Parts: sequence; C-alpha cells; structure tokens
Amino acid sequence: MTQEDLFARLGIKKPPSNPAATLHAGGSIPLRPIIPGGGNTGTLQRQWESFHRANPHILQAVLEIAMELRLAGMSKCNLSLIWERIRWLYMLRTTGAEGSEGDGTSYSLANAHRAFYARVAMMVEPQLRGFFVLRRQKVPFRPDWERIGIVPPDGWEEVLSLEPGEHNR
Repeated sequence: MTQEDLFARLGIKKPPSNPAATLHAGGSIPLRPIIPGGGNTGTLQRQWESFHRANPHILQAVLEIAMELRLAGMSKCNLSLIWERIRWLYMLRTTGAEGSEGDGTSYSLANAHRAFYARVAMMVEPQLRGFFVLRRQKVPFRPDWERIGIVPPDGWEEVLSLEPGEHNR
C-alpha cells in the first residue's frame, strides 16, 4: 500500500512539501467540533475507541502535525507536544458561541487518549514508526480496527514489538 493510498483511506491530505510554511499557522488541520464519545465507562481503550469513532479528525490532526515535525527533521517526539498544539489550535480558532461554555459544544481532549493516538499513528504511518516516546501500558494495546473504523495497514504489528523507550537509546 502506498502512502497516498493510506492517506486517502484515512481522508488525510498529503503533508505540505515545505512543512515550515504551515507549521506555525496550523496548516490544513480540520477543527470540526469534538463530539463526546465513550464517557467514563469501560476500559480506557474502549473509551478511546468510542471517542475516535466519533472524532476521526483528531487522528488526522495528530498525523498531520507529526508528519510536519518529522519532515522538519525531528527524529522523536512525545505526543504531549502534539496534543497541546491541537488544544492550542482549538482555543485559537474557536471563538464566540461556537466554543463558549454551556452551549453543549466541547473541545476537550483527554490526556488518557494520548497513548492510543501515539500507537495508532505509528501503526498507520510507516514514517512515524519509532517516532513517539512510549511508556509500557498495564494492558497491552491491540486496536479493534473494525470498531475504530480503519482498515488495518500492512506491518502495523511491528509497533506492538517496540519496547517503550527503545528508540531513545
């Protein structure tokens, strides 16, 4: 499967040829409303799967920012950096009634979801394999591809074998 096929399947535009040109401005990152998903019931993975299913644009934003950073020369990254950037973009671009408290619109991104986004991003984009700093999870992560609505890419199992911190040595 080519990178173009992967990006098309995920509904992602190809990263810009000059990442620095859009890195500071947020590029083409979609800021659709975040829909609460999963609540606080079930395992963290089930909560994340429900959230992702309702908000696939968050994975798109993670992938776009990660690829911009990778193309700009970063060899490793903590997903927290990207997570806070997405939060910042939402705060910067959503004003007035669209994002005000009490209107039923939420722009909340749970920190507990970062580990799942880091792993899935490395699974779906070969150029990001080993890019994110990982910690060992109490419960091993095996994505339910059908539940999250993504066709599993070739070679995704390689990410499961990454030892947390291995790529930092």
